[in-house]
Amino acid sequence: MTELPTRSQNGETPKKPNLMVYIKPTPPKEYYRFRLLGFKSAKSDRDFPFITIFKHTVWSEGEDGKRHPESVVCPVTPFIKKNWKGDPMHDCPICRFANANFVAWKQSDWKDKESAKKNKEFGRKFEALIPVYVVNDPNYQQNNGHFKVFSFTDKEAYNQFLDLVKAKSREAAVFNGKNALDFYIRYEMIEEVLRKGQPNEYVWKHPVLKQMGFTTKPYDIAQITKEAIDEFKFDETYYVGSTMSELEDFYNRHIKVSNDDIPDEEEISVVQQAPKKQVEKTNSIADTEVVPQKDDGRPVSGMPFDEDIDDVPISKATPEQPVDIDDLLDEETPQKEVQAPTKKEAEILESPEDPMKTKTSDNDLDSLLEDIL
Repeated sequence: MTELPTRSQNGETPKKPNLMVYIKPTPPKEYYRFRLLGFKSAKSDRDFPFITIFKHTVWSEGEDGKRHPESVVCPVTPFIKKNWKGDPMHDCPICRFANANFVAWKQSDWKDKESAKKNKEFGRKFEALIPVYVVNDPNYQQNNGHFKVFSFTDKEAYNQFLDLVKAKSREAAVFNGKNALDFYIRYEMIEEVLRKGQPNEYVWKHPVLKQMGFTTKPYDIAQITKEAIDEFKFDETYYVGSTMSELEDFYNRHIKVSNDDIPDEEEISVVQQAPKKQVEKTNSIADTEVVPQKDDGRPVSGMPFDEDIDDVPISKATPEQPVDIDDLLDEETPQKEVQAPTKKEAEILESPEDPMKTKTSDNDLDSLLEDIL
């Protein structure tokens, strides 16, 4: 091993603290109110108040029966990429899977819904993490008075936030506990009708950023001290990347098709059969059948040769000396007067089949030789 496993049955896996505040929609004039925290940490080389990352996230059911997000940080994240050995996008197995599905979606002229779904589900997503002291959480009062983190998952909204911070910080302090302004933000749930007038029309309900800005009266917050910030595990929790083994583990559990349901005891071995020997076909009589003969060498009556062909010698054929019936008929056979072919002869001449290679009855073969002679 070159690193500690992130998931183990017999080893302790440290749990990350739950620092996240999930901002939910609120009615008008009800705001989340935070004091922004700006600090550097001796535990990292972070030189900016906020952390931006790219991550892969899935929602899975936990032991409590509830759905929880599970994430890994993609190595294309700037502070990870600068120290990554290799090509971060190519090395990340989740990126490769998501990108392959994007290509399939594009090549289908944007009609392959399954590829589009997989690309959206497993593609890397932007997130900006903002450390804050919670002055007021209208949806969960237990967060008040604690050091927490809220996030922007919309890059455009994050850029608007940065513009507000830069502009206001020229006028007054907006960070930490001494004579500074609070930051407020509010989301609102809206409804949109998509594909209006079409058979697949539906209503989409989703939260949108409605308001954000800074208060007008600066004041002190005594709980924000250097000692309290030093104990705040912002960098230890979020300024870290995922190892290659963590990325592969995430891929294997959520993407890779498992073969665990294929039983090992029912394996079927494949028997390699020897190739069949090719038998050379010949036109020899010995290859077809053995012809009984009389004492003088002539065939017995009723067999494939007629009693009248006394002048035709019968040869014993061997595979090395194939004997053709036409050769036998031509050998020392007196020439007869050429006559017009009979009807049966005409049929034989028109047929491409060799009469000695066809399955004919004894009577048919007798008649055939009779007509030829």
